[in-house]
Amino acid sequence: MNREEFELFFNDNLEELTYMYSDERKKKDYGVLFVYLLKNYDIKIYYLEMNQIPTIIKNDIIKKYEEEKSDLNNMFFFFYNDLGKSNIFMYNVNK
Repeated sequence: MNREEFELFFNDNLEELTYMYSDERKKKDYGVLFVYLLKNYDIKIYYLEMNQIPTIIKNDIIKKYEEEKSDLNNMFFFFYNDLGKSNIFMYNVNK
C-alpha cells in the first residue's frame, strides 16, 4: 500500500475510525490510533497513549503536531502495513 491507498482507506472508514479514537480517548490519555493493514486484507486496530508509542513514531507525531499548530481537538492515526510502509494522518474534529 502506498500513501494514496492508506488515504483512501482512511477516508472510506473515517466515521468508524474517529468513533474508535474517541471511544479510546475517553478511557485513556491522549494518543494515536494504530491501523495495521495486512496484505491478506486483515486489519488490526489498537490505541496507544503517547507514553506507550515507540520513540521514533512519537517524534514524527510531535513534529506533525507542531508543524500543523495542532491542538487537542486533533486525532492522530498511524497507518502501516507488513511491507514496511507507513503514514500519519491527522483529523480535526472541529472541521
